[in-house]
Amino acid sequence: MCGICGIYNFKNKAIAEVATVRKMNQALHHRGPDDEGYHFSDNLGLGMKRLSIIDLSGGHQPIYNEDKSVCLVYNGEVYNFKELRQELEKKGHRFYTNTDTEAIVHLYEEKKESFVKYLEGMFGLALWDEKEKKLILARDHFGIKPLYYAFTTEGVIFSSEIRSILSSNLISKGVDYKVFDEYFSLYYTTAPGTMFQEIKKLLPAHYLICKPDECRMEKYWQLEYKTADRLKPKEYEEGILQLLKESVKKHLIADVPLGIFLSGGLDSTAILATMYEEVREPIKSFSINFADKAFDETSEIKKVVQWYKTDHHEIRADPEVIPKYLPLAIEHLGEPTGDWPCALEYFLSEFSRPKVKVVLSGTGGDEIFAGYPTLTAYRLSRIYEKVPKIIRKNIIAPMVNYLPVSMTNLSFDYKAKLFVRGCDYDPLQAHFSWKEIYTSEEKERLYNNKIKEQIKEPNGISVFAYYLKDLPQEQDWISKLLYIDMKIFLSGCCVPPLDTSLMANSQEGRIPFLNHKLVEYAATIPPDLKHRGFTTKYIFRQAVKNILPPEIVNKKKMGFSLPMSSWIRNELSGFIDECLVNNTAVSKYFDKNYVHKLVKEHRANQKDNGRKIACLVSFMIWEKQYQDYLG
Repeated sequence: MCGICGIYNFKNKAIAEVATVRKMNQALHHRGPDDEGYHFSDNLGLGMKRLSIIDLSGGHQPIYNEDKSVCLVYNGEVYNFKELRQELEKKGHRFYTNTDTEAIVHLYEEKKESFVKYLEGMFGLALWDEKEKKLILARDHFGIKPLYYAFTTEGVIFSSEIRSILSSNLISKGVDYKVFDEYFSLYYTTAPGTMFQEIKKLLPAHYLICKPDECRMEKYWQLEYKTADRLKPKEYEEGILQLLKESVKKHLIADVPLGIFLSGGLDSTAILATMYEEVREPIKSFSINFADKAFDETSEIKKVVQWYKTDHHEIRADPEVIPKYLPLAIEHLGEPTGDWPCALEYFLSEFSRPKVKVVLSGTGGDEIFAGYPTLTAYRLSRIYEKVPKIIRKNIIAPMVNYLPVSMTNLSFDYKAKLFVRGCDYDPLQAHFSWKEIYTSEEKERLYNNKIKEQIKEPNGISVFAYYLKDLPQEQDWISKLLYIDMKIFLSGCCVPPLDTSLMANSQEGRIPFLNHKLVEYAATIPPDLKHRGFTTKYIFRQAVKNILPPEIVNKKKMGFSLPMSSWIRNELSGFIDECLVNNTAVSKYFDKNYVHKLVKEHRANQKDNGRKIACLVSFMIWEKQYQDYLG
């Protein structure tokens, strides 16, 4: 687990940025305080910071092949490296370390550019082929590990973090207003864009090949939902459990202490259960609790802790966690995110890091086994559309919109109002509507005239439509919506802050659900078994019911959330005033009167504008942190 960076000058002249590469690398120190390494050759400079997890004494990077014609800097873990090493040694390759990194170098010698297809794990890597003067940048299947790049007038620059690239001073100032508009639709940004006009995210499951005369992007993996050859439910259950156990076992490979972030929900408990079967000793578990019982899962967590006899540690998250940790999470991410649980991840990582260097997470289960309430909303909408439109429009919608506002977790009025707003659309537009933060009409009121001039075409749903074309037109809608959630919400909102918040504390996060073999198997399961009736994750619940406490198997989804709307209205009112109401910088981008109106409505309990306000607060925090680079 590391941070990597580098500069490749296409003009075949000696690289003048040796000091720049070193400066970029120092900006990644938190990602790898245990070791550092560099490689400089003519027009190339590579740097890395290492967090030692496997082969603590011998895994120094860069890693080379036998004649040093291939060089690699690498961030991540390859969980099938032992199997790869055995095959490579049979073919005559000689290894000088016990690290997973070295297997990649020799695999490239055998497979050339297709080497990435054989890797099972999470990674962001840069491989240099000295003979061909070729640089390959590659990112794992789901974007668990970050990798950013930018083209300059002379070549390409890359790093594990945006801040590192900015520190080079080789990037022109400027905001990407298409991404800006996307952010206010979704409250996060999606690959390949970033808020910085010249900096891009390498797409998950892609690699970028750079040579002096060309650069090209290639996709090396595509998920397919092939559900025609239907098995018996019991066979699917056995397959799920077997692959989950195999994935967890591989994710336990480490030469340092491991633990788990435990929420009390189905996914993290399933990971814990399979960890327990594998190690048969007390596992260090870590959780957050809240005073607000609508968000607190302490009672469920206690049952899980007692069931598996974990070495448990918990910490209370009070409102002041947000002003302290949200700016830190955003600063390390390099972009705004309105998903405030990233502050909790940072907080929990700081708390757990003295005890464990690696933690497992239950992230990803919802995207592969159909866990989100928006899928239930889709099924309900198919029933609701049979109600005469005149009744829906003139009776039901007004009744729902007059429901009193509640600030509790996923309250009925909140879900009902979202449902009514989107249920008359086609499935794709409805799915987008249920996730949308600011509608097109609301953004017209939010943006000031200067910003409106910059945004030629409102982004909105376009990113959803972009990924929908990956699947056959005849594909079922549950699979389509799962795929969109995986490509957009998982890779854009969930995974990036988890990585940066943990790595800010020099801690590695692992995600067993995002083993691509498990995901591929889940994609073969018919949608009616994943989401049966109005039961989410039906087949997964069946698969794990014999290894989990019954209360957890049948538990409704809460999600990793916090009392955001209530805190914004009450305890964090001063923080909101500082970020929005009394902040003169707000008018650089927004209509301050409309922003004040959103806050006023929320405080008066007229509307739950919590997500809208969180989106704005995070943006203004980011704008203050990075204003020198925005132009």
